[in-house]
Amino acid sequence: MDECKLREKKCGPCNDKTPQLNHEEIEQYRLAVPNWTPVWGYKIHRTFRFNNFRAAVVFIEQIAIIAETENHTLIFSFTTASTWP
Repeated sequence: MDECKLREKKCGPCNDKTPQLNHEEIEQYRLAVPNWTPVWGYKIHRTFRFNNFRAAVVFIEQIAIIAETENHTLIFSFTTASTWP
């Protein structure tokens, strides 16, 4: 599956009856989305870094719009590091 075909797909709501992807399916999709890592066989993870807080917020807002349109739930976690001169 290449990235272009993946962009054409639509996300549907998941529930406890939604089948998980098997190893081959995970690998096929992983190749289309570089820098994402499978976690526990049913999740994917990627770390994004931003130069400032505002850039991170803009990114989250853009993802939220797409996720809402796709009726998809995402879980974000934030790590903040502060330095003082």
